[in-house]
Amino acid sequence: MDAKFITETNTHYVFKFLFFKIKIRKKMNNKIILLLENGEEKVVKKVKGIDIKFKGDNSVVKIGCPVADFRDCTIYAGNNCQIFIDTSEYFIRNTIINASADNSTVKIGKDCYSFDNLEILLHREPNLSVTIGDRCMFGTNVVIRTSDAHTITDLEGNVINFGKNVVLKDHVWCAMNTTVLKGVTIAENSCVATGAIVSKDLPIPNSIYGGIPAKQVKTGINWDKKRLLNM
Repeated sequence: MDAKFITETNTHYVFKFLFFKIKIRKKMNNKIILLLENGEEKVVKKVKGIDIKFKGDNSVVKIGCPVADFRDCTIYAGNNCQIFIDTSEYFIRNTIINASADNSTVKIGKDCYSFDNLEILLHREPNLSVTIGDRCMFGTNVVIRTSDAHTITDLEGNVINFGKNVVLKDHVWCAMNTTVLKGVTIAENSCVATGAIVSKDLPIPNSIYGGIPAKQVKTGINWDKKRLLNM
């Protein structure tokens, strides 16, 4: 008796044989690539400290070398996703990149630092991106998202809350418990204060922003990862 084809998912074909369902994994064209210091690319099966879960096909995760000190990180990639994390001299800890929506793009620049529980969420709508510049720092429990969790419509049923791309320029510090919402651009050398919710662009560089929603509270500043006593 032959197995009967039932359905397929992004990653498996599903058959029925007698009373059993059998899943057969598809051959995927996903890749994990190290960008070596000499400019060459090396395809690898895994990266230490990152659990990379491909949920679709034709996706690429690229990691710059020397590889950052990743600790308990997770990446989800859907179909045709591009994820790039550049090298860093600092650790990146307990970071989740959920790019399971199709055609998602995430770019994280050089020498970024994540203390604990950074979430970058692109799992609700396709064709969106998060771009993070060089030397950005994230405190505990920072969330960056390109779309809302649920749909909002007008009275005629038309969707009015489509997702939008997010951009953090170079040297942005998001302190603990901050949330960066869809469509936001944060200017370079900015500090986003603890507990702030960023729902609109923060366009003036060298500024501190805080509150709900976040607004400028001081300008003419810069910041350094080092503690004052160590400078």
